[in-house]
Amino acid sequence: MQADLANARLYALSPDEIHVYQADLRVIESLEKALYELLSGDERDRASEFVDALHRLRFVAARGLLRMLLSAYTGQRPGDLQFRYGAQGKPQLCAPAGAGSLEFNLSHSDDVVVYAITRNRAVGGDVEHVKDFSGMEDVAEMSFSPQEVRAWRSFPAGERTKAFYRCWTRKEAFIKAVGSGVSYPLDRFDVTLGDQAELLSLEDDRTKAAEWTLYDCDLSADLAGAVAVHSRGLKLLQFALDAATHSGSPDEIQITASRLGLPGTGIAED
Repeated sequence: MQADLANARLYALSPDEIHVYQADLRVIESLEKALYELLSGDERDRASEFVDALHRLRFVAARGLLRMLLSAYTGQRPGDLQFRYGAQGKPQLCAPAGAGSLEFNLSHSDDVVVYAITRNRAVGGDVEHVKDFSGMEDVAEMSFSPQEVRAWRSFPAGERTKAFYRCWTRKEAFIKAVGSGVSYPLDRFDVTLGDQAELLSLEDDRTKAAEWTLYDCDLSADLAGAVAVHSRGLKLLQFALDAATHSGSPDEIQITASRLGLPGTGIAED
């Protein structure tokens, strides 16, 4: 089961790049059995903890697809990749040798999953479905900084839902990059809520904030997504994982990825 790097140009990750992938997990749901075979023992244990079959399927698909993506970048078999986990559960590659230079993060909302991959710098990502809900103001007051709440309230009523999710995904992307999860105080840093994503202040220090870059992901109208990286001046490239097939046996998988302006290419696992 070796990744086919015939189209290695797509998976050649330069030090000054971030690669972001979006996938609809429904595209690969028929491959659940084959993707499950790629998982480690602890990942299979986690999968078995899901009572709901749909949630289990989404976990298996998202983790199996992650392994195939990282396989394409490392040239290693997807099942041979090993992870270690931070205190808040953020995964990092620890094998094979040299794979540790890859930093990555994933986030999913229902059937949509987003992966962010870069080298030698902390990265985090978040994706959410944009939908109005009762109690949005209460959530904003609990989760946003005072400056962000004021900024959110300044938007016209018809624009507040979109502004809410801009703020939410940018903040989530940052705390996932830091690796602190929900333990990081959400009122200790400020992000923008407008069209331009930016970390304004970090623990009241604009100099610290200037070490980070926030990016919005170019997703469909009903989705909001953001990526945070501990660096400046990186180029973000977005890809779609838009098809999946297997032939001969469930162990033969081909995932097709495409980038805006480029023809599709394949991540083959055979």
